Amino acid sequence: MGRPLVRSRENKDLIMQKIWGTLFAILLLAACSEKQKELSIKTEESELPEPVIETREYGFNLNEFNVTKDTIQYGDSFGEIM
Repeated sequence: MGRPLVRSRENKDLIMQKIWGTLFAILLLAACSEKQKELSIKTEESELPEPVIETREYGFNLNEFNVTKDTIQYGDSFGEIM
């Protein structure tokens, strides 16, 4: 009579696996190529800033505060220090 109109379940599954695999590979390649373009553009446009040396004492980053290092004299009160 001829070929059957309905394919077997295994053939359908195999075709779907090939379609999804191909689609995944295309998307993966497209995503990777875009990142390379963005990365090269970003490094060309901006210069890297000098690294800031982080000074920490007692768990605080001293670069975020105005720090005055001084000693307390006898007779100083809290109000005079502040």
